[in-house]
Amino acid sequence: RSDANAGNPGGGLSNLTVEAGGLTSGPAVEIDGGGNQVFANLEVRDAVGGGNAVFRCGHLGDPNADAGGNWYTNIRAETDQRLFGGAQMPDADIEMTAGCHDSFLAKPIAVNASVANIEHVAGGALHIDNPHTFNALHPDVQGSADYGIATAEHDYILGAQTDDARFADIYLAPETNQASHGQRLVEPWLNCAQVSGAGAPAAFSLNTEGDLTNGSSDITGVPTVTGAAVGMIVAGTGIPLGDTIVGISSGPGPYTISLAQAAALTQTSAQITVTGGFRGIEISSGDSGATVTATSDEPACSIADSAIIQQDGTADPSTAVFGNGHASYSTLHSVYGPIVYSTTNVPGTSTLSNEYHACVDTSAAAATITLPSAPSVGLQYTVDDCTGTAGTHHITIMPATGFIDGSPTYVIGTNQGSWTGYYASPRWKTVASH
Repeated sequence: RSDANAGNPGGGLSNLTVEAGGLTSGPAVEIDGGGNQVFANLEVRDAVGGGNAVFRCGHLGDPNADAGGNWYTNIRAETDQRLFGGAQMPDADIEMTAGCHDSFLAKPIAVNASVANIEHVAGGALHIDNPHTFNALHPDVQGSADYGIATAEHDYILGAQTDDARFADIYLAPETNQASHGQRLVEPWLNCAQVSGAGAPAAFSLNTEGDLTNGSSDITGVPTVTGAAVGMIVAGTGIPLGDTIVGISSGPGPYTISLAQAAALTQTSAQITVTGGFRGIEISSGDSGATVTATSDEPACSIADSAIIQQDGTADPSTAVFGNGHASYSTLHSVYGPIVYSTTNVPGTSTLSNEYHACVDTSAAAATITLPSAPSVGLQYTVDDCTGTAGTHHITIMPATGFIDGSPTYVIGTNQGSWTGYYASPRWKTVASH
């Protein structure tokens, strides 16, 4: 341990294996003081139990914790699934908490936890480069992390590969007692190889509200619990990360949702989100100033496009998603292409809504495709001649309102022709066509 009260400037650890052997009283390695330290080429293992972490930077319960300006490189933090499982799993493999700030974490590997393989929901800004998380026990409900990466701070996360979490590969989570802010997530790769045979479980979200009391595990006055079930996660400010439902009162409402852990603040009509199933990236309600760029996912996961990137509750205007990737962007304010969506077969003349890639049948007759009247700014649509007969039977693309590059229509008049464009209120702009 690098103690906050000891100063400890410089120093660090390198080229070691640290085996905790089932330690429950604290992490195998903990840095809550000192700066300009280097921790490199470490294998850190087997600190276990609820509330624990294998490798921790910072200390939530120590007001003097101050671990800033450090370098963490090539660290593998793991709980051995051959020795431990279920409730023995630590909350996190790598945890950054209060007092951990302004540091660089390069090529970490985090394996087998219960809440998040890599967790940063208190502390300061970090640069996290090429992290890889996975859970060897997936899909064992008690042996897989809820999230691969959970971040509430203005971290810069580049090139993350996240495998086989239970509820979301990456979660832009609420901070301890307030909404999260400022995360920058660049080129993440989402994978769920362990469930690819059957496809990822369908995502479920319920945005509602209820009354929180500090120290109480009951959320009271909940107006609706439709679709919620025991074992699902409840998220919101003041609710511990990964808190789950252990009971729901019977109707008629208002209802009480009982949680596994107590709330950390008192608030009336607090916004909460109940989630089940799996989504790739989950953005918590009210998250501000976040940017998600160039998301891609393993096709074998069979994640629905609407669950690749999902916004809970209310979206802040300052949070933006940039293509190219898959996502449901209906509640996000700023979205920019190119964005790839699943293909929808369109039999001739149609008005589009969520058919973002329209595959048009022109084998029998010409077709008119009407673009929606007021989609989200930046939302992108592609129209294709999938039967290869548009040279004979043209496809006319017509906005419900406005123009396409100043013209009232765009015509696809060549076999296997296509048009791709995005909405730039009050007009449409062409990205590519042939």
